[in-house]
Amino acid sequence: IHRLAILISIVEHVIRAEMMSYVYDAHRVMQVRISGPKTQREVDDVISAFMLLYAFGSNLEISTKRDIENSTRFLQANHKGWQQLHARIQDVRKNRPDVATNGFDGVMGLAVDITKDYAEWQSPACKEAQELLLAMPSYN
Repeated sequence: IHRLAILISIVEHVIRAEMMSYVYDAHRVMQVRISGPKTQREVDDVISAFMLLYAFGSNLEISTKRDIENSTRFLQANHKGWQQLHARIQDVRKNRPDVATNGFDGVMGLAVDITKDYAEWQSPACKEAQELLLAMPSYN
């Protein structure tokens, strides 16, 4: 049991480190300083970039601020799922009014809360996809 606890701790650490990397990359690409308080607009920009990476797999290594802004505008205008996701993000954010004043830690906490909400939101769609796949004939 001790080894299992160690393994679980390592996995949690790796996940946390990856999330921190995502949030850091979102700050970098959106040209928002890492330390210190942020404006509400800066938080929105960072979270939009973070969600493009987290939910859509965007590559922030090769993206520019302009790319992210264009992608966000396009998704907001044309992608129903993004619009729903954006509304959920705003709901999660209402529970964290201090995000902007808490710097990187505040944005990181918001990102963690958003990913938990995202998992709950995606769960029914994943179950539906699983049922559809299991209902298909097997060719083994």
